[in-house]
Amino acid sequence: MRKLILFSFLLFGSLIVQSQTKTQNATEDLIQAIIENAGSDFDFTDLFAKLDYWQRHPLDLQSVGRDELKQIPLLSEIQIEQFLAHRNRYGAFLSVYELQAVDGWDLKTAQLLAPFLTVLGTPMAQNSDDKHDLMIRSRTNLPLAFGYSDTTEKRYLGSPIGNFIRYKYSYGNRLTLGFVAENDPGEAFRFDSAQLGFDFTSGHVQWMGRKWVKKVIVGDYNVQFGQGLTAWSGLAFGKSPFVLNILRQGRGIVPYTSANEAQYFRGGAMVLAHPRIPMELSLFTSIKNSDANLRTNNDSVFIGEDLVISGLNLSGYHRTLSELADRKSVKTTQMGGNLKWKFTSGNIGFTVLHSTFSKPFVRSAALYDRFDFQGNQILNVGFDHQFTVKNLLVWGEVSHGDSGWAVTEGILIPLDARLTLAAMYRNFSPKFHSLFGSAIAENTLATNEQGFYFGFQASPRKKWTVSSYIDRFVFPWLRFGVDAPSSGWETLVNIEYTPNRKSSFYVRGRYRLKQENSSVSASPIAPLVDYSRYGIRGNAKFSTGDMITWQTRLEWSGFQKETNTENGFALFQDFQYKKLSSPITLNLRWAWFQTPSFNTAIYAYESDLLYYFSVPALYGNGSRMYALVKWDLAKNMELSSKFGVFHSKERNEWGSGVDLVTGSVKYDWRIQWRMVF
Repeated sequence: MRKLILFSFLLFGSLIVQSQTKTQNATEDLIQAIIENAGSDFDFTDLFAKLDYWQRHPLDLQSVGRDELKQIPLLSEIQIEQFLAHRNRYGAFLSVYELQAVDGWDLKTAQLLAPFLTVLGTPMAQNSDDKHDLMIRSRTNLPLAFGYSDTTEKRYLGSPIGNFIRYKYSYGNRLTLGFVAENDPGEAFRFDSAQLGFDFTSGHVQWMGRKWVKKVIVGDYNVQFGQGLTAWSGLAFGKSPFVLNILRQGRGIVPYTSANEAQYFRGGAMVLAHPRIPMELSLFTSIKNSDANLRTNNDSVFIGEDLVISGLNLSGYHRTLSELADRKSVKTTQMGGNLKWKFTSGNIGFTVLHSTFSKPFVRSAALYDRFDFQGNQILNVGFDHQFTVKNLLVWGEVSHGDSGWAVTEGILIPLDARLTLAAMYRNFSPKFHSLFGSAIAENTLATNEQGFYFGFQASPRKKWTVSSYIDRFVFPWLRFGVDAPSSGWETLVNIEYTPNRKSSFYVRGRYRLKQENSSVSASPIAPLVDYSRYGIRGNAKFSTGDMITWQTRLEWSGFQKETNTENGFALFQDFQYKKLSSPITLNLRWAWFQTPSFNTAIYAYESDLLYYFSVPALYGNGSRMYALVKWDLAKNMELSSKFGVFHSKERNEWGSGVDLVTGSVKYDWRIQWRMVF
């Protein structure tokens, strides 16, 4: 019977041949599936690096464990459990193609993940470790923004060409070290007491130990514990069409390899564990100068402080004198740790993070800021858990920060192999603050919110998948632009059809309703009114032979508030050419969009250089075109370049202030060279 199952799936043998041949194509396919569903507000550098590593060093299906599978964002906890149950029941996998036989693993999931998995003894498992990885990138935009010609103190101080260097060295699985250096366009390249050449530099050394010392990191790193309420930096997904993926799978302490200049820790960290003791202790300390917006102190609470913090600056831009004034203006000192106890059916953890700032945060006098964090130190303490009860998966975290509490609790319920339910409750006090956390929420920060999420994923028939969620949320206190407690809800429905390995289709609808102050009322106190955003997307993807892939998308978006109703649309046509024997890959896109304003902007993932991602907002009346060429110069060397054009029939200005670009056409260009040796 086992051989018969395997033979059935070997009929789809060509499923991953092309993906195994060209590593970056496979990485990009999975990245695109994730980014399109996650949105544009994430830094995916770490995910790029992890997938690229797995592409060259595939996970062995015979030995891969739960912790490694949890690092793959596409997989839900239920799919991981079903994979492990399948392996326990049937024994060792005979081929990667057998993934399609696992309950809950449809053709699309198997197709996306197959290039990152292998069976011990196959050719892909014979790859040797790469020692060095060097990448150099340059980029610019044309015409030049107003900031390059401005003669005032607002002018850009640097070149319009941005540069990026990334290097990594690895010695087996025991030692890795690397550094990143970047100058954004407009930032000055200079050497002085505050800057050594590049505007941003980052580096790390990681040593993987044995016995008690499991890991040591010196330099820059991320911390990810629990469900993100207490301490979480780096990539963190929220609500998406992956409706079951609402369980955070933290990686603990990991090296930082991104060029994002805000979301990381700098110092030292270690992980202590022992094979015979089911506990793991993570300790870390960080001292870093952070960007912050400072203002003159007019508050009597902090006497003696000339300047206070009005907010942290997360943009990472230091192009003008005013932006440089915020650069590294506050010293942030942090100490923390996590103790995790692992047992057969799950784990529990305890996290603590203490942060001290060289200058105090002082909230504004605005009523909606009444409960904002104020002071120069904050202690966050959290308790998290995850365990299974029969076939149910339960998880959650309770956290205390500043003077408030926050809690999130979730459950996954697999009713059978074709239907799984997910639910999550959250309650974040307006007095709760976690400046270095990232939990699933409607707000940007986990504060002043209550909500209940319910979703399901069903496979009513083979090749069909239906997923949907509805999320109801309440904001107990005021917010910016909302002068009373408010509420709202959001829903999404996604229907996918994958008839074979060469074609796939999906239709997706989304609706979100929230409340804010009326913009037309003459009342001294503006009443709250509902406003809504909604949209429908249809997508079709086809492969012609093994060389050409076509993708067509039509998307409609809408916005409604009081007497204002807007509707817009965008049409996309993508083309990819890749011949297996050719060193060149070509990606083309043409998009036509027509939306009245930014209210109906449409976001669309674009293929791009490795470790670089772009999800531009399309609005107005115009078109977007780009060409991406990747050329394998040698076995371990590649050159990539992308040239893009925005054209508008109605707009003669792009951006504002020093970012202003005049003309009906705007260009962007970047080039990247990479060598792995």
